[in-house]
Order: sequence, then structure tokens, then C-alpha cells
Amino acid sequence: MAVSGIWPAVAIESAATAKQEEHHPELRGDLRHPTIFSDAIWGILESPTEKVNGKLLLDEDFLGEQCGVKDFEKYSVVQGSRPRRIMPKVLPDLTVEEQDDEGARYDSAKERKKSAKL
Repeated sequence: MAVSGIWPAVAIESAATAKQEEHHPELRGDLRHPTIFSDAIWGILESPTEKVNGKLLLDEDFLGEQCGVKDFEKYSVVQGSRPRRIMPKVLPDLTVEEQDDEGARYDSAKERKKSAKL
């Protein structure tokens, strides 16, 4: 089991963007279909745990680097457009000095087994 975080590198078409598009239809060129996000999540689920555990990922970068996707045109809402990236290429490292200090561990499954035997 892995714990990962994922964000879109480019704005994703949604109900929120649809409201904006009513007044600014030109914004459609900066959007991608939500399938890019679901494809990236599927790629994460199929990846070995050690490659994705504890990572903060961007959909486009993960698909390109880990899944071999080279052409992102199919994800563009407006074919031929080059959606503007809204996230930095490199996310900040949020590792803290105490990262390896997990403290006292409590195994609730073991405690339940003990209680059941009583």
C-alpha cells in the first residue's frame, strides 16, 4: 500500500471552469479533459509501491516520466492548443528533520484480538 498525493499540472475542465467559460470562452484553450487525471491515478495504482509511496506528483509529469506518455494532445479540450501550466515543474521538498521519528506505534488490530480473547 502506498500513500501519494497528486495535483493537475494544467487546469482541468470541470463545473467550476464551465462557469468561467460562459463569460470567457477563450479560456477553453488552457484546459485539459479530466481523463488525464484519472489516467495518472490509474498509473499510480499500477506502479510499484516504492516508486510512488510518499510522493507528491503532478499528473502530466507522472504520465510522461513513469508511464511513457509523450503526446498530451488527446487530453486538450481544444485540439491544437497548448494549455498553460499552473504548477511548477519541481515541487518543494517538505521533508522535515523528524521524518524518521514515528514515535510510539499502536497496532489497533492486535488490541482488538486481545480484547476478543478476553
